[in-house]
Amino acid sequence: MISLSSILFLDVNVHASSFNGLFTLDIFLVQFHDLSLQLLRILYVLNTITDIGSEPLEFGLHVMNLLSLYSHLFFVGLQFLFRFFDLEIKSSVILVISLKFSVHFLDLIFHSLDIVLTGLNLLFQLSDLVVQNKFEFLQFLILFL
Repeated sequence: MISLSSILFLDVNVHASSFNGLFTLDIFLVQFHDLSLQLLRILYVLNTITDIGSEPLEFGLHVMNLLSLYSHLFFVGLQFLFRFFDLEIKSSVILVISLKFSVHFLDLIFHSLDIVLTGLNLLFQLSDLVVQNKFEFLQFLILFL
């Protein structure tokens, strides 16, 4: 496709060769303007092609950003879940520690009662020993009589 300014330039250049300087400059300016418009049209078409070509890429980037956002939210949710379980475990540990202290306290009470009962048991054993000793002494006396 030949532009109108090129055809006009050739036609005017043939007919107006005597007015070489005046008409040639005007035709060159018109031709330059037409060439610049054609270049702008080509650049616009190339820009449109790159926009159309980059739309799936931009959509893919948006999808990747959305997926990374979803994965980030998933991991933040897991982190909050683990913190909740950690707090629940800590509260359970506090209950176990309080139960352990109460068991140790009851064990201390029972050991102190065991010492008291052991003292009573020793008293009974001592009285049994005394009675047995007197019984042996009486047997010994009966044997010698």
